[in-house]
Amino acid sequence: MTFYELLLFVHILAAAIWFGAGFLFHVLAHRADRTQDTVAMRRLLEDAAVLSNQLFVPASLVVVLAGVLLVIDGPWSFGELWIVLGLLGYAATFATGVLVIAVMALKPTGDDVALLLVLAAAFAAGAALIFSRAQAVPAPVASGSASA
Repeated sequence: MTFYELLLFVHILAAAIWFGAGFLFHVLAHRADRTQDTVAMRRLLEDAAVLSNQLFVPASLVVVLAGVLLVIDGPWSFGELWIVLGLLGYAATFATGVLVIAVMALKPTGDDVALLLVLAAAFAAGAALIFSRAQAVPAPVASGSASA
């Protein structure tokens, strides 16, 4: 097994853990919501706070770190559109995750207008940054290679 193959395995495994755990969380939340099981929903939200720090964030960091190392070690470049879009997608999910954690920690109510405005402004600024970066991506140059 080459170093590249090891990195690819780690990258895919961490992505499966990150995505799979997130998907399962949404399935369980939908089930609790559909059955109006407030106890299960409360427990799920408490678990989400723990999972954020112990599973989602570490798995996502492994995904991006292994991905960057794959680009450095492999036949890829950071100028390729699919890599740029992947990194932008990661940045978007990271920014969204940070906002979700802030909301869960700060627990704003409808009366917390200033905090809600700050959170909305942070979300808008993050979205604007991500979209501006996406528009600044140069057009890909045809390499003549059809490798995957």
